[in-house]
Amino acid sequence: MSHTLPHANPCSLIGLMTYYREAVVHTNELLDSLVKAENKVQTRVKIGLNSKMPSRFPPAVFYSPKELGGLGMLSMGFVLIPQSDLRWSKQTDSGGITHFRSGMTHEQDQLIPNLYRYMQPWESEFLDSARVWSEYAMKRKEATATNRRLTLEDLEDSWDRGIPRINTLFQKDRHTLAYDKGWRVRTHFQQFHRLRANPFWWTSQRHDGKLHNLNNYRVDIIAALGGVEGILEHTLFKG
Repeated sequence: MSHTLPHANPCSLIGLMTYYREAVVHTNELLDSLVKAENKVQTRVKIGLNSKMPSRFPPAVFYSPKELGGLGMLSMGFVLIPQSDLRWSKQTDSGGITHFRSGMTHEQDQLIPNLYRYMQPWESEFLDSARVWSEYAMKRKEATATNRRLTLEDLEDSWDRGIPRINTLFQKDRHTLAYDKGWRVRTHFQQFHRLRANPFWWTSQRHDGKLHNLNNYRVDIIAALGGVEGILEHTLFKG
């Protein structure tokens, strides 16, 4: 299994985590393989720079978003942030983070947020989907009765929810997609004639929508690493 987990490609990890949500969390061997792959990628980066000195590779280097000079890695490894890395966040106005957006506590032993916290279990996804789609049916019925069209404001709360996502009803090729039969099997069989691996072989963004949302993960990563100023202290920003 460990040979099929290319953690260097974030899409592979997201694809794996989105599909095997419960399995990853409850299978220690799979979790170990992911953590091992995460460490291998970091070791590879260190070897490429011909150095393994820990002070040269704080977590900010690997886990900060790319826009802030990091490598944008996703974590499943319970990575501890050294206290010395957070000393700048206590000196800046917007630093001194007191809590996470997703409700995690903020002890002194600060950890990089774990990816699986940001994936809703399939069971709650299905329950949420049933509710969202029944709400949509009611709203559509009301709109038809009053002779008007549904707007984005009507569906704002449920736009990125449901399976498939509600927003798939409003893409420009929605009419032709209705005739696209057997697309899931075709996507699955592409592995036999395409050289590139497709981590999302089981879904299609046009048919199902985007089944993961990592906006909160990004916010929490920045917060965990001491805010934007704390991260920029590890870059050439000062220079």
